[in-house]
Amino acid sequence: MSSQEGEDQNLDELKSELIALRVQLDRERRLRMVLEDRNRDLETQLYPERIRQLANQVQAQMTYRDHKQVSYVTIKCNCTLPLKFLACNL
Repeated sequence: MSSQEGEDQNLDELKSELIALRVQLDRERRLRMVLEDRNRDLETQLYPERIRQLANQVQAQMTYRDHKQVSYVTIKCNCTLPLKFLACNL
């Protein structure tokens, strides 16, 4: 086998490997997009419930504050919400 044939074979192997890597990358991208869509769906189901829970907690604390004439309310939140949900008018 001549050196030219060896180089051609190496080039063909590199091309095949590159194609296989591109196919794998496309599969992983599609899977990531599916998982991101599922994640968004779950977040939209979860966060409205969390917001209702926080609103009820705030309302209960405000009622307690009004009853006890306390000038401030402490809200404990052990959940993780995006900043856009935390910036509501409480």
